[in-house]
Amino acid sequence: MKKLTLIFCFICIVFSGISQNSSSDSLKSVFAANITQQSELVNVFYDALNDKFVIENNTKQPHNFNFGIYNITGTLIKEIQCEIQNGKNFDVPIELNSGLYIINISDKSLSITKKFIIR
Repeated sequence: MKKLTLIFCFICIVFSGISQNSSSDSLKSVFAANITQQSELVNVFYDALNDKFVIENNTKQPHNFNFGIYNITGTLIKEIQCEIQNGKNFDVPIELNSGLYIINISDKSLSITKKFIIR
C-alpha cells in the first residue's frame, strides 16, 4: 500500500511540473507576441549615412514618445520628447562612435527597448 501511495504521489508531482511548464511557456509566447505587436507599431532604425535614428509611427493615431539613447554602461547619451503623427517618421540626428547602444522608446501605452551595434 505504501508503494502504491508513493507512486501516486510521484505521478502527481510529475504532472503538476508539466502543467506549470506548459503554462509558463504559453505566458512566454503571449509576452513575446505582445512585444512583437508593439515593435510593429513603432519601428526604429539607425541611418549611418546620415547619422540619425529614424522612428516610424505605424499606429493609427499620433503619439508623444520619450526617446532615450544609452551606451553599453547605461549612461544616457541623448533624450528627447517628440510627437509623431500616424504614419509619419521622426528623425533624431546624432553622430555615434562604434559600439553597442540601447534605445528606449515609450509613451503612456507602450515601451520598446532595442539594441543597436554601430560599426
